Amino acid sequence: MLDVLTELQKYQKIELEDMSPTDFYGTVPGSIVNRIADDINRISKNHFRLEQQFEDFSEEILEILREELNIAETYKKWVSSRDDLLVEFGQKVEEGEKKTASLVMALISLKDAIETVYKFILSSGETDWIRQMERLMDSVTLVMLKNNLLEIGNEKYFDDILHEAVSTVQEQNLDFREIVSVERKGYSYMDKIVRKASVVVNNFRKDENGSE
Repeated sequence: MLDVLTELQKYQKIELEDMSPTDFYGTVPGSIVNRIADDINRISKNHFRLEQQFEDFSEEILEILREELNIAETYKKWVSSRDDLLVEFGQKVEEGEKKTASLVMALISLKDAIETVYKFILSSGETDWIRQMERLMDSVTLVMLKNNLLEIGNEKYFDDILHEAVSTVQEQNLDFREIVSVERKGYSYMDKIVRKASVVVNNFRKDENGSE
Protein backbone atom coordinates (compact mmCIF):
# COMPACT_ATOMS: atom_id res chain seq x y z
CA MET A 1 0.00 0.00 0.00
CA LEU A 2 1.27 3.51 -1.02
CA ASP A 3 2.09 5.83 1.87
CA VAL A 4 1.18 9.31 0.62
CA LEU A 5 2.90 11.26 3.38
CA THR A 6 6.09 9.31 2.82
CA GLU A 7 5.97 10.04 -0.92
CA LEU A 8 5.35 13.83 -0.41
CA GLN A 9 8.35 14.10 1.86
CA LYS A 10 10.54 13.20 -1.10
CA TYR A 11 9.78 16.68 -2.66
CA GLN A 12 10.85 20.04 -1.31
CA LYS A 13 8.62 23.12 -1.07
CA ILE A 14 9.11 25.47 -4.11
CA GLU A 15 9.23 29.22 -3.47
CA LEU A 16 8.52 30.81 -6.90
CA GLU A 17 9.52 34.33 -5.75
CA ASP A 18 13.07 33.16 -4.90
CA MET A 19 13.62 31.15 -8.05
CA SER A 20 15.55 32.22 -11.10
CA PRO A 21 14.13 31.62 -14.58
CA THR A 22 16.57 28.71 -14.98
CA ASP A 23 15.37 27.04 -11.77
CA PHE A 24 11.79 27.70 -12.83
CA TYR A 25 12.33 26.03 -16.19
CA GLY A 26 13.62 22.96 -14.32
CA THR A 27 10.39 22.56 -12.40
CA VAL A 28 7.89 23.14 -15.27
CA PRO A 29 7.53 21.00 -18.37
CA GLY A 30 9.83 22.32 -21.15
CA SER A 31 7.19 22.62 -23.86
CA ILE A 32 5.09 25.08 -21.83
CA VAL A 33 8.09 27.22 -20.90
CA ASN A 34 9.33 27.34 -24.46
CA ARG A 35 5.90 28.32 -25.75
CA ILE A 36 5.59 31.12 -23.18
CA ALA A 37 9.10 32.33 -23.98
CA ASP A 38 8.35 32.30 -27.71
CA ASP A 39 5.14 34.26 -27.17
CA ILE A 40 6.96 36.84 -25.05
CA ASN A 41 9.70 37.10 -27.67
CA ARG A 42 7.17 37.48 -30.50
CA ILE A 43 5.23 40.12 -28.59
CA SER A 44 8.44 42.01 -27.86
CA LYS A 45 9.44 41.95 -31.54
CA ASN A 46 5.98 43.10 -32.62
CA HIS A 47 6.10 45.86 -30.06
CA PHE A 48 9.52 46.95 -31.31
CA ARG A 49 8.32 46.97 -34.92
CA LEU A 50 5.28 49.04 -33.93
CA GLU A 51 7.47 51.52 -32.12
CA GLN A 52 9.77 51.75 -35.16
CA GLN A 53 6.83 52.22 -37.52
CA PHE A 54 5.39 54.88 -35.23
CA GLU A 55 8.72 56.73 -35.17
CA ASP A 56 8.98 56.52 -38.98
CA PHE A 57 5.40 57.71 -39.36
CA SER A 58 6.00 60.55 -36.90
CA GLU A 59 9.06 61.62 -38.88
CA GLU A 60 7.06 61.59 -42.10
CA ILE A 61 4.36 63.72 -40.48
CA LEU A 62 6.97 66.18 -39.22
CA GLU A 63 8.53 66.37 -42.68
CA ILE A 64 5.14 67.05 -44.24
CA LEU A 65 4.46 69.74 -41.65
CA ARG A 66 7.84 71.32 -42.33
CA GLU A 67 7.11 71.36 -46.06
CA GLU A 68 3.67 72.86 -45.43
CA LEU A 69 5.20 75.53 -43.22
CA ASN A 70 7.77 76.32 -45.91
CA ILE A 71 5.02 76.55 -48.52
CA ALA A 72 2.95 78.78 -46.24
CA GLU A 73 5.94 81.01 -45.55
CA THR A 74 6.78 81.19 -49.25
CA TYR A 75 3.16 82.04 -50.08
CA LYS A 76 3.12 84.70 -47.38
CA LYS A 77 6.28 86.27 -48.80
CA TRP A 78 4.82 86.05 -52.32
CA VAL A 79 1.59 87.74 -51.22
CA SER A 80 3.56 90.46 -49.48
CA SER A 81 5.77 90.95 -52.55
CA ARG A 82 2.71 90.91 -54.82
CA ASP A 83 0.98 93.56 -52.70
CA ASP A 84 4.11 95.71 -52.78
CA LEU A 85 4.34 95.27 -56.55
CA LEU A 86 0.67 96.16 -56.99
CA VAL A 87 1.13 99.32 -54.93
CA GLU A 88 4.24 100.23 -56.90
CA PHE A 89 2.48 99.43 -60.17
CA GLY A 90 -0.49 101.60 -59.15
CA GLN A 91 1.85 104.47 -58.34
CA LYS A 92 3.63 104.06 -61.68
CA VAL A 93 0.29 104.06 -63.52
CA GLU A 94 -0.86 107.16 -61.66
CA GLU A 95 2.41 108.93 -62.42
CA GLY A 96 2.15 107.88 -66.06
CA GLU A 97 -1.42 109.16 -66.30
CA LYS A 98 -0.40 112.51 -64.84
CA LYS A 99 2.51 112.83 -67.26
CA THR A 100 0.28 111.85 -70.17
CA ALA A 101 -2.36 114.38 -69.14
CA SER A 102 0.32 117.09 -68.92
CA LEU A 103 1.66 116.20 -72.38
CA VAL A 104 -1.85 116.18 -73.85
CA MET A 105 -2.63 119.61 -72.45
CA ALA A 106 0.76 120.92 -73.61
CA LEU A 107 0.05 119.66 -77.12
CA ILE A 108 -3.39 121.28 -77.07
CA SER A 109 -1.89 124.57 -75.89
CA LEU A 110 0.68 124.38 -78.71
CA LYS A 111 -2.10 123.82 -81.25
CA ASP A 112 -4.04 126.79 -79.83
CA ALA A 113 -0.98 129.01 -80.12
CA ILE A 114 -0.30 127.92 -83.71
CA GLU A 115 -3.93 128.59 -84.70
CA THR A 116 -3.80 132.05 -83.11
CA VAL A 117 -0.65 132.92 -85.07
CA TYR A 118 -2.17 131.40 -88.23
CA LYS A 119 -5.25 133.65 -87.95
CA PHE A 120 -3.01 136.71 -87.57
CA ILE A 121 -0.90 135.70 -90.60
CA LEU A 122 -4.03 135.14 -92.69
CA SER A 123 -5.03 138.74 -92.09
CA SER A 124 -1.56 139.91 -93.17
CA GLY A 125 -1.80 138.25 -96.55
CA GLU A 126 1.79 136.92 -96.42
CA THR A 127 1.53 133.86 -98.70
CA ASP A 128 4.85 132.25 -97.74
CA TRP A 129 4.13 132.56 -94.04
CA ILE A 130 0.63 131.18 -94.52
CA ARG A 131 1.97 128.07 -96.26
CA GLN A 132 4.57 127.55 -93.54
CA MET A 133 1.95 127.80 -90.79
CA GLU A 134 -0.37 125.43 -92.63
CA ARG A 135 2.42 122.84 -92.85
CA LEU A 136 3.13 123.30 -89.15
CA MET A 137 -0.56 122.86 -88.24
CA ASP A 138 -0.79 119.76 -90.42
CA SER A 139 2.25 118.26 -88.66
CA VAL A 140 0.82 118.92 -85.19
CA THR A 141 -2.59 117.57 -86.25
CA LEU A 142 -0.95 114.38 -87.55
CA VAL A 143 0.85 113.88 -84.23
CA MET A 144 -2.46 114.30 -82.42
CA LEU A 145 -4.22 111.78 -84.64
CA LYS A 146 -1.49 109.17 -84.14
CA ASN A 147 -1.91 109.56 -80.38
CA ASN A 148 -5.73 109.40 -80.41
CA LEU A 149 -6.07 113.10 -79.59
CA LEU A 150 -9.02 114.17 -81.73
CA GLU A 151 -10.55 117.58 -82.42
CA ILE A 152 -14.08 118.52 -81.38
CA GLY A 153 -15.87 121.35 -83.15
CA ASN A 154 -16.73 120.12 -86.61
CA GLU A 155 -20.15 118.82 -85.56
CA LYS A 156 -23.26 120.45 -87.02
CA TYR A 157 -25.46 120.49 -83.91
CA PHE A 158 -24.83 121.35 -80.29
CA ASP A 159 -24.17 118.47 -77.88
CA ASP A 160 -23.92 119.09 -74.14
CA ILE A 161 -21.26 116.39 -73.84
CA LEU A 162 -19.01 117.79 -76.59
CA HIS A 163 -19.71 121.50 -76.58
CA GLU A 164 -19.93 124.51 -74.34
CA ALA A 165 -22.16 127.36 -75.57
CA VAL A 166 -20.37 130.67 -75.02
CA SER A 167 -23.18 132.64 -76.74
CA THR A 168 -26.36 132.20 -78.77
CA VAL A 169 -27.88 133.86 -81.84
CA GLN A 170 -31.30 134.03 -83.42
CA GLU A 171 -30.85 132.92 -87.02
CA GLN A 172 -34.08 132.09 -88.87
CA ASN A 173 -32.23 130.34 -91.70
CA LEU A 174 -30.52 127.86 -89.37
CA ASP A 175 -31.88 124.92 -87.40
CA PHE A 176 -32.46 125.08 -83.70
CA ARG A 177 -29.25 124.23 -81.75
CA GLU A 178 -27.20 124.37 -84.93
CA ILE A 179 -23.60 125.46 -84.34
CA VAL A 180 -22.96 128.85 -85.90
CA SER A 181 -19.22 129.12 -85.18
CA VAL A 182 -16.43 127.56 -83.13
CA GLU A 183 -14.61 129.97 -80.85
CA ARG A 184 -12.21 127.38 -79.53
CA LYS A 185 -11.83 123.75 -80.53
CA GLY A 186 -12.28 120.96 -78.05
CA TYR A 187 -10.38 117.69 -77.81
CA SER A 188 -10.92 114.08 -76.76
CA TYR A 189 -8.15 111.72 -75.77
CA MET A 190 -8.69 107.94 -75.86
CA ASP A 191 -12.47 108.54 -76.15
CA LYS A 192 -12.43 110.77 -73.07
CA ILE A 193 -13.34 114.45 -73.30
CA VAL A 194 -10.40 116.52 -72.07
CA ARG A 195 -11.79 119.87 -73.23
CA LYS A 196 -15.16 120.83 -74.65
CA ALA A 197 -15.38 122.96 -77.75
CA SER A 198 -16.52 126.55 -77.17
CA VAL A 199 -19.23 127.31 -79.71
CA VAL A 200 -21.89 129.82 -80.72
CA VAL A 201 -25.30 128.17 -81.03
CA ASN A 202 -28.46 129.13 -82.86
CA ASN A 203 -31.32 129.47 -80.40
CA PHE A 204 -34.06 130.31 -82.84
CA ARG A 205 -36.91 127.81 -82.69
CA LYS A 206 -39.53 127.38 -85.40
CA ASP A 207 -42.99 125.93 -84.85
CA GLU A 208 -44.23 122.77 -86.58
CA ASN A 209 -45.49 124.79 -89.59
CA GLY A 210 -42.07 126.35 -90.11
CA SER A 211 -43.12 129.84 -88.95
CA GLU A 212 -41.61 131.82 -86.09
